[in-house]
Amino acid sequence: MVFEPAVGTVVMADTEPLLRVRNLGVAFAAKGSRTSVVADVDLDIGHGETVGIVGESGCGKSVSWLAVLGLLGRSARVTGEVWLDGMQLVGADDAALSKVRGRTIAMIFQDPLAALNPVRRVGVQIAEAVARHRGLEGGSVEAEVERLMDAVGIADTKRRKRQFPHEFSGGMNQRVMIAMALAGAPKLLIADEPTTALDVTIQAQIVELIRETQTRTGMAVVFISHDLNLVGEMSERVCVMYAGRIVEIAPAALLMQAPRHRYTEGLLAALPDLAGSVRRLAPVPGSVPRRIDATPGCAFAPRCAAALEACRQTRPHLHRLPGGETQQRVACHHPALPPIGQAAGMRPMVSA
Repeated sequence: MVFEPAVGTVVMADTEPLLRVRNLGVAFAAKGSRTSVVADVDLDIGHGETVGIVGESGCGKSVSWLAVLGLLGRSARVTGEVWLDGMQLVGADDAALSKVRGRTIAMIFQDPLAALNPVRRVGVQIAEAVARHRGLEGGSVEAEVERLMDAVGIADTKRRKRQFPHEFSGGMNQRVMIAMALAGAPKLLIADEPTTALDVTIQAQIVELIRETQTRTGMAVVFISHDLNLVGEMSERVCVMYAGRIVEIAPAALLMQAPRHRYTEGLLAALPDLAGSVRRLAPVPGSVPRRIDATPGCAFAPRCAAALEACRQTRPHLHRLPGGETQQRVACHHPALPPIGQAAGMRPMVSA
């Protein structure tokens, strides 16, 4: 696929990050006040890189990326900086964002059936994306629709493109969403829970489809999921979010083998060990706080068995650990010790 830069962007060298997020914050207006749901998010995404985002529901995973795309509506106040391929997205008007969405950055939403228009044929919806982002007309649009449907594994495209979303299975609707996301040949694809509510066989097919597309086009991928094993298998780096902030970021293999934040450690401890003996799972007690600034200290402290008074009084910030892996950063006052020798507690990742 050939990428055409959006009008107004400044094309940067591949050595520069494709996406640079600095101090991203999101707050929503409610009853005369604002409630902060995301804060202090700093992240770079490289060209062709796959970055996983994990955390419980309510941790700010999806909201952060909807904010990047400018899709949160007028009740949201987005602060910070988001540079995509040289263009500042925070504060950009709708006209500028519309030239970026779908062409430089695209998103696969969690629920494909809710995202698709139920009264319009699938082919028409894909055609709209093709015409808007590629500038094609007439027979060229129809040919591209069929090519995209075939590329995402939908057979008998001439017949299927005339059908409605309710005539497709959940997995097939997800393939339609992926075809629409790929219509503009984006440089960055945000996959927000793309395998939710799908059985494991279809999940594996969707994951493999994203991988194949990334290999073919060279696009970067942000993979958002609750499934830490799947994210570890898919991603080069993994960001763990808690209460609207990134609490740990590291190369995937390192994070799976040697988590340093107590929350990441708890998430891994809650996973079943498919290769070992049967054991009782260790859930993380409590729940995510409703307000991310409810305490001046670490938001995870009320759920952390290792919390000290300093944890409750002072909020930790992401930092590299002395003598540790340069690519691993953690927001913890007294992080977990790394395993000695062979990675202690390492859990096998489920292959997609």
